[in-house]
Amino acid sequence: MKRILFFVFAAALFGAASAGVKCFNIRDFGAREDATPAENAKAIQKAIDAAGGGRVIVPKGTWVSGTIWLKSQVDLHLEKGAVLKASPDLADYNAEDAYPENFGCPKEEYWRGLHFIICHRQEYVAITGEGEINGNGDVFFDDEPKPYYDWMKPGAECWWNGIRWAKDKKNLRPGQLVVFVKTNGITVKGITIRNSPCWSLFFHGCSNVEVFDYTVRNGMNDGNTDGVDVDCCQNVTMRNLDIDTGDDAIAIRASGARLGLDPQPACENVRISKAKLRSTSSVFRIGVGQGEIKNVVVEDIQSDRGGTAINMNTLYGPADKYGVDMSDVTFRNCTFDNCRSAYALVTAGKALKYGIRNVTFDGVRFTGPDGKPQKLHYRIEGEKPIENVVIVDPDLKDAVAADMKTPVRPPEANGGAFWNGHAEWFMYPPEFDFKPVKGAVKYRFRFVLDGHEELAWETVRPTDCIAPVWEKIPECGFVTVFAFGLDASGAVCGLAGERTFFKTARYKPGMYPKAPRSYAQAAAMTFDYLFDFPNVKHFLKTGKPDPAYKLNCYPSKMHASLIRAMVACAKRNPARAADAIKVARAAADFLLAGAEPADAPLAHFTQTYAGRDLTSGAFAGQHMLLYPMTAASAFLKLYDVTQEKKYLDGALAIAETYLKLQGEDGTWYLKAYAKDGKPVAKNRMFPIDMCSFFEGLYDRTKDARYRAAADRAFAYVEKGPLSDWNWEGQFEDVNPTDKYVNLTKHPACSTAMYLLKRFPGDAKRVAQARELLRWSEDQFVAWEPACRKDGTGFRMTGKRPGHFNGGGWDWGYAQWLYPSVMEQYYCYVPIDASAAKMIRTYLALYKATGSQLDLAKARTLGDSACRIQTDKGRIATFWHGGDLLAPERDWYNCMVSIAEALEQLAAAE
Repeated sequence: MKRILFFVFAAALFGAASAGVKCFNIRDFGAREDATPAENAKAIQKAIDAAGGGRVIVPKGTWVSGTIWLKSQVDLHLEKGAVLKASPDLADYNAEDAYPENFGCPKEEYWRGLHFIICHRQEYVAITGEGEINGNGDVFFDDEPKPYYDWMKPGAECWWNGIRWAKDKKNLRPGQLVVFVKTNGITVKGITIRNSPCWSLFFHGCSNVEVFDYTVRNGMNDGNTDGVDVDCCQNVTMRNLDIDTGDDAIAIRASGARLGLDPQPACENVRISKAKLRSTSSVFRIGVGQGEIKNVVVEDIQSDRGGTAINMNTLYGPADKYGVDMSDVTFRNCTFDNCRSAYALVTAGKALKYGIRNVTFDGVRFTGPDGKPQKLHYRIEGEKPIENVVIVDPDLKDAVAADMKTPVRPPEANGGAFWNGHAEWFMYPPEFDFKPVKGAVKYRFRFVLDGHEELAWETVRPTDCIAPVWEKIPECGFVTVFAFGLDASGAVCGLAGERTFFKTARYKPGMYPKAPRSYAQAAAMTFDYLFDFPNVKHFLKTGKPDPAYKLNCYPSKMHASLIRAMVACAKRNPARAADAIKVARAAADFLLAGAEPADAPLAHFTQTYAGRDLTSGAFAGQHMLLYPMTAASAFLKLYDVTQEKKYLDGALAIAETYLKLQGEDGTWYLKAYAKDGKPVAKNRMFPIDMCSFFEGLYDRTKDARYRAAADRAFAYVEKGPLSDWNWEGQFEDVNPTDKYVNLTKHPACSTAMYLLKRFPGDAKRVAQARELLRWSEDQFVAWEPACRKDGTGFRMTGKRPGHFNGGGWDWGYAQWLYPSVMEQYYCYVPIDASAAKMIRTYLALYKATGSQLDLAKARTLGDSACRIQTDKGRIATFWHGGDLLAPERDWYNCMVSIAEALEQLAAAE
């Protein structure tokens, strides 16, 4: 209720004339420009005492006065040109015991508890106008600055050009200029404070404080002349500040001992925005006292001079025995230039509850006097830690913002078709295949945001990208867009199209939980887990796959990954090497024994399907032509370790069949029947992994046929998916689909990595790889929950014809782990192998371009994998709800992929 009354009072004051608020001119109460300070203080006080619920007017002119006391429901209003000036005589100020909360300062800083304007235990008060409060500080300060103690020297953080103290070391100087104590409902708006002898504006134990359009001009060498001090206050808002001062520009304190309250109130809910600050000491000081500071947000700050930019210190000095606890402090979009020290986080003192925790620096820049960037300074003294400090690199943040302005793979680029007809979410601004309307000369797009807010935009073509309005559309919500054709008169002449989609969240550098262990340690733990996997133990004991592991129904895929994992385990752990190679041999021998006969149409191809589990029964007798190559690649890895010729021969035999079956277009049918080699469907295989396979064989054998086959396969990729953008999901448990129905990032990411490896330094190929990566991120990466803030929202929009169970299920997006990566449209859920593929692709772009943003994104996904990893090393396949606790749902090949990706991350460290 008090908060509401405060706003009603403030609104009335700001519109005093129209609201009928009574005005009391200090002239009418005897104030004169030629009067003594004592006479003016008496006259102004009479006006204030008479003006309950009204406005006291300080007219144009210079009015020298002694101490005045503000009262409840009074607005002290300084008209433009008015200067309310503090007396040069200490005798005109309040008694130091005038109120019990008053205090002076340590002797060496030479100031007393004397103040110009005091507001003590009042409600709903204001100081407004375009006038000035002048503290007359030059009267009290030394004529020239002097070195600050013995340690002050050129290059020191604060007052490097010296400091001014009180010239009268016996009588000292006045203290805080304008003081509010235990007051609720304060507005300070529009005024300028100049030449203060001490802190300019001090709030002590107050609540519901607003400071707007506030200016300070103090001497840059004058000690203790803080711009604003907020101490043990609640609900403080400051905006549009312009402060030049010799001491802390803004100080947030927890020094409430003199308030006499038990418990001492925390200094909390402080928001500071849009400020220009210059200081010779700390631009921001957070600390001082023995209490608690929490929930502080500072944003949009510019500073071009500072001693220490941001000084967060839990233990200010020996007088503060227990110090300050600080939590939930955010600095956002701030630039501190020409600072002697960037920022310091210091925690000390054994009796603190937690020191410093939950601090975020989001897009904050620091440069020193030499113009070079500065880094974070940490110091921990005593037992309390600094916990959960998030630093968002401003360069990365700017890179993300710039990247979001460019559409991802415009559907009409290079003459290509629209690929996004089945897309359900977008991170980058899309464009749609809306049809021209007869008679339309332009188009009005109407956006309905989550069913209530609306946004409008006009453009020339119905297929134009919606980038100009993309930033206005909130993240993590549904959007329905209507495109209406408008005729020459501006009237609607038809509907060009309608589309509903979900807008996912962009990447936010530094804002994600970190890994609990190193990537190298995580990878080693997962490989150990893979070695102890039940299927591995069964192979070790019997030489055959475990019939209880249903995923062995996909032999080429699962056993090839097992070979890969065991070869890796043998290299990492000599004590297990013999058993690991034994398992790899058993898996390879099992695949070779079950391969097609030498005289079969698909000679030597290893099995894609076995038994009746999952989709193997429905697809019995078929081969997916991707997977024999996967097995052959694993044979080559095993051959390199064992030098057993049968594994090399097995890989070469599979390669020979591929050479025979390669089509004139450079690729192969995706699926074929074992009995006659005829295609199951018209779909062609994406042969980018075949390119790598053949090039590897060429490197081994120098057989030119392999290089030629790789070139033909790559030519297909260039003419096909790199042109029409049909990155079809080609998985063993999914039927082949029509174009664009079931897209996935796997072949796109593989192509990006291939381009970077085959054409190093080629700018065109790097650009292609970047486009592939951006598209993959747009469609498949979820940096934040894929639902509304209330947990409702995104779900698959209907049945997916051709998928083995019809699709259309609700996968429980609210239970997904984030950040994460979806697999394919038909399985739009987060999968560990999908995260692995994105990690590897980000790292490839990082290696090629040096982009720190690519590295940061790779690390963020790696951190997700490490956070769900169990103590035994397991990383779940499905990053979804109960599946995190269901090891029987794990796909062995997927866990191998994420372990390999974590190793690559460790290498990038």
